[in-house]
Amino acid sequence: MKMTLTGADLLVRAAHDEGVRLCLTHPGAAELPLVRSLVREPGVRPVLALCEGVATGVADGYARVARRPAMVLMRGPGLAHAAPNLHHARRAYSSVVSVVGDHATTQPAGDARGAAPSRRSRRRCRAGTPRPRASPTPGGT
Repeated sequence: MKMTLTGADLLVRAAHDEGVRLCLTHPGAAELPLVRSLVREPGVRPVLALCEGVATGVADGYARVARRPAMVLMRGPGLAHAAPNLHHARRAYSSVVSVVGDHATTQPAGDARGAAPSRRSRRRCRAGTPRPRASPTPGGT
């Protein structure tokens, strides 16, 4: 059976062909197909970072020391956290490739990865929270 390639597979393969061997990731739900492709590609090592700032800083340092490009995969809102390190990488002529995801528009409405808590869980939280007592009357005891 022939495996069909996705856009994520093609992106990772192209990055590998251009010399990328390390991808620092701080993915969200929309970037999971790209993470799957990174895992399937043996030549690019995915490394999970705790925040976008760490991912871009490590990618910049790796690119400077190893003298080869590094890739960063992050969520769209995290680009603001990554901007200072990307600025420093650009000023140092580091080869850092940034892949910034967007919010998926095809996610089902009740999907736990991107949806707010369900009504049932909100009701459970409210049921376990004591209701505030009426405030005492002014001057009363």
